Amino acid sequence: AGHIRRMRMEYARRRQMLHSLIAKRMGQEVIHPYDSTAGLHLVMALPGQVSDQQVLQLAADRGVVVRALSDYYQRRDGPQGLLMGFACVPRESMVSAFEHLMDAIQQARMP
Repeated sequence: AGHIRRMRMEYARRRQMLHSLIAKRMGQEVIHPYDSTAGLHLVMALPGQVSDQQVLQLAADRGVVVRALSDYYQRRDGPQGLLMGFACVPRESMVSAFEHLMDAIQQARMP
């Protein structure tokens, strides 16, 4: 029971850290409106004409693993966004990984 309590608290801290990073860099509005403290992931919308498939590849090239929301739609023209897990990312690595992700999003914005 002690381990579960400790991990629940640690995951809450990781979730809050990722949430704060997203809000600071991208704005609160990109976090999915049905955001919940349940689960071990956050959903973030992508701006404008940015392809989640392109961001997924660019992020992977930088060593960051995310999931494209379009993979969960029958048609690929659904909302573009990322499913980001935080359970296996230590807090001390999160800022660096998030900066790599921001670089991938910025590169995907370029024509």
